[in-house]
Amino acid sequence: MQTLLDHLNASIVGTGVLLVLLGITLIGNETTVDQSMFTAARAQTQSFADVLEEDLINVGVGVPAALDEIVTFDAAGTFTFRRKLDLADSTFAVVSYQWSQVNTIEIEKDDGTVTTEPLYQVVRTVDGVAS
Repeated sequence: MQTLLDHLNASIVGTGVLLVLLGITLIGNETTVDQSMFTAARAQTQSFADVLEEDLINVGVGVPAALDEIVTFDAAGTFTFRRKLDLADSTFAVVSYQWSQVNTIEIEKDDGTVTTEPLYQVVRTVDGVAS
């Protein structure tokens, strides 16, 4: 009888240890996924910032002075301008950025309160083709 209780006790303790180890493994996996998503988002943000910076630096470069509007804005959230993509080429491109709200996201703050924030999308087009 004593042996049976010892084996039962060992099984219960062993199961508890396995569950703790499984929990630690799952937390580690979640941390790895979060870090990967953060790294990818940071790389995409940096890439977008580089393209936007290049576009804004070259607004109107190589565009004939005869054009009245080099930069336009509209009420729908579209910013359009003309620039040369290739300075060796004589043609210029029409580049536009459209900013629109696509969704909302709930963010939980450190104090436990939840706020709803808008989620926006920026679409860049060159001569009408998304890029």
